[in-house]
Amino acid sequence: MFYTNQDYGLETKYARFDGVTALKNGCEISGYASVFGQADQSGDVVQTGADKACLQKLMGEGRSVKMLWQHDPTKPIGVWNEIHEDGNGLFVKGRLFPDIQGGAEALALIKVGAVDGLYISYRTLKAEKSTKSGRLLH
Repeated sequence: MFYTNQDYGLETKYARFDGVTALKNGCEISGYASVFGQADQSGDVVQTGADKACLQKLMGEGRSVKMLWQHDPTKPIGVWNEIHEDGNGLFVKGRLFPDIQGGAEALALIKVGAVDGLYISYRTLKAEKSTKSGRLLH
């Protein structure tokens, strides 16, 4: 069975690679999965520290964030080796698995520029209405 983000009550957010080296050493990708203080397509703005508690909980439990193809939990395409917040946003670095179909497909699409950023799935736990439009995500 294929599950969509709506099945899990998840939202998605897109962040373009924005000049960060997307591919290094053949299969390593890195970039910002979310950028603080910038409105996304729906007007939502992620606030500094929005991911901190979640990341601490995952690390405390010895778990990691999965790199999935099209957000499908049955299709892992790589591993995230590094995830942390810095002054700019949520930085991620990981390695695609080119020996599996989804990993090879993602790698090929990145190389030709058809994939130029990252999508993340998340649940909003704390937000407030923005005075401009959308929400401020805490």
